[in-house]
Amino acid sequence: MNEDDRTGEPGVSAGREPRPGNVHRSTPTYRLSREDILASVPSLAGLDLQGANLRGAVLEAVDLRDTSLRNADLRGAVLRGAWVRDADFRGADLRGAVLDNVDLRRAIVDDTTLLDAKWRMAWNLSNGRRPEQVSNLELDGISAQSVDLGGLVLLEASLRSANFGHSNLRGSVLTAADMRCANFSGADLRAAEFSRVRLNWADLQGANLEGATLFQANLSGANLAGACLRGVDLREADLSLANLCGSDLHCANLSGANLHGANLVGARASMAVATVDRRSELVTIFPDGFDPAAHGLTLIPVNTGDT
Repeated sequence: MNEDDRTGEPGVSAGREPRPGNVHRSTPTYRLSREDILASVPSLAGLDLQGANLRGAVLEAVDLRDTSLRNADLRGAVLRGAWVRDADFRGADLRGAVLDNVDLRRAIVDDTTLLDAKWRMAWNLSNGRRPEQVSNLELDGISAQSVDLGGLVLLEASLRSANFGHSNLRGSVLTAADMRCANFSGADLRAAEFSRVRLNWADLQGANLEGATLFQANLSGANLAGACLRGVDLREADLSLANLCGSDLHCANLSGANLHGANLVGARASMAVATVDRRSELVTIFPDGFDPAAHGLTLIPVNTGDT
C-alpha cells in the first residue's frame, strides 16, 4: 500500500467512503486516499489530510472547515464555493487551484503556502488586509464578504462576480473597475469613488452609497432595490433596466443619466437633479410614464449654446 492509499479510520479500508457513524470525535486524526476524496465526499470537516495528494481534485462546495491540509498538493484543484474556515493550508501547494466564491476568512495561510497572486490578494482582502494602491489586478470571482475594507484603492481592477456583500468599503476608490455581476448587497459604500465602473447586473440591494461618485458608471440591469443613493453623483450613468424599487435618491445628481426601462416604483427622489433638453446628449432619460416633477426632481435645462 503506498502512502496515498492509507486511511486512519478504524474499519474503513482504502477506496471506501467512511460512514458518518464511524467517525470517532475523540480521535480526530483520519487519513483518506486520493480516491476517497475524488468520490464526491460532501464533508471533510475536521479531517487530517496533511501531505495528501489532491492534485486536480474536484472539491467544489465541499466542507473543509477545521481540516488540516498542511503540505498537501492541491495544484489545479477545484475548490469553488468550498467552506475553508479554519482550514490549515500552511505549506500547501495551491498553484493553479480554482478558489472562486471561496470565503477565505480565517483560512490559515502563511508564507509557506504556494498561492497564485490573485488568491493571495483575495486572502489578504478577506482578512481585512488592504494593499497599497494597485492597478489592473484580475480578481474575478473573489469573496471578501462582511470585511472591513474601508479606504481600499484598486484602480481599473477586474472584479467580475466578486462577492463584497455586507462589507465596509466606505471611501474606497475603485475607479474604472469591471465589477459586472458583483455582489455588493448590504455593503457600506458611502463616499466611494466608482467613476466609470462597470456594474452591469450587479447586486447592490440595500447598499448604502450615500455621497458616492458614480460618474459615467454602467449600472445597466443592476439591482439597487432599497439602496441609499442620497447625494450620489450619477451624472451620465447608465441605469437602463436597473431595479431602483424603493431606493432613496434624495439630492442625487441624475444629469444626463439614462434610466430607460428602470424600475422606479416606490423610489424617493425629492430634490434630485435631472437635465431636460432633447437637443442635448446630456438629457436625463426617464422610463416611459415617469413624471420627474411629480417625484420632486429639480429639472435643469441644459445650456446647449444655441441661440
